[in-house]
Amino acid sequence: MANFDSIIANIKFDFEKYDSAGQVNEHRIYQDAIRVLRRFGNDMGVIKDTFIDVVGGTADLPNDFYNLIHAYKCDPDTYHSTVENHELQTTYFYKERITNIDEWSDCESCCNKAGENIVQEKVYFTTGNLTFNYKNPTLIKLVKDVHTFKYCPRTCQNLFVKDSTYHMKIQEETLYTNFEKGHIYIKYYGLPTDSEGNIDIPDSKNGHLHEYIELHLKRKLMERLITNIDAQPGLANMYQVIVRQEEIALRNAANELKMTKISPRSLSNKIQKINRLEVLQYEINTPWL
Repeated sequence: MANFDSIIANIKFDFEKYDSAGQVNEHRIYQDAIRVLRRFGNDMGVIKDTFIDVVGGTADLPNDFYNLIHAYKCDPDTYHSTVENHELQTTYFYKERITNIDEWSDCESCCNKAGENIVQEKVYFTTGNLTFNYKNPTLIKLVKDVHTFKYCPRTCQNLFVKDSTYHMKIQEETLYTNFEKGHIYIKYYGLPTDSEGNIDIPDSKNGHLHEYIELHLKRKLMERLITNIDAQPGLANMYQVIVRQEEIALRNAANELKMTKISPRSLSNKIQKINRLEVLQYEINTPWL
């Protein structure tokens, strides 16, 4: 997350007095960064997929979630393991949906078996891999309300579901369902992340995006500081300068993103994924294959 770290360093340097007084909150700045990156929509988005767990009728969406492509409720079926220990090499999800087609076979064509709808999740380790199979993938009906189109583009498949046992809606970073517990496979447009799953700011050709994000975060910080009794007298004047610079930087960044395809890394948080998969083993009532 080198880009974001460098922005934080610049902000702390420019606001050293406030940082020394504990008034520069990195978490608030990070949340501001997430919100402003979402402003660029799919120009910034990377197509990703993952499983989320519903507990008590709610599920936390990924931190990098921007727009939903589709969501399926799936039931855990079986898993297969060749892992000797949990030395994680790399983790990613390989998914597959098969609809009324033959399963391939390495013998004669007469040996083909009927296929079925499945979603498969694979996790790779240095000593082997885990494969989780989910059955009965069912599109969830999306309940339309004032928040719907903020997180679901008009091409979202769940918008077209007319009859379904399962319903959901999205508000802020949470997905609400009409069922208490379960697993949902989602494909979505996500914000760029670094190798640790933290939101990152991708490099752009002329650096306009980096410049705009830094100016925006400074402005948001200044808005919080101006109301402070210890604010420096010149802070308000400096704020007006930052606002004008930010307006110019925004136009430059938006144009640059539309003209240039960015390629951010899209790995997710490995530890969080593997912990969830280990818990899932106990939910499946079938033996090791």
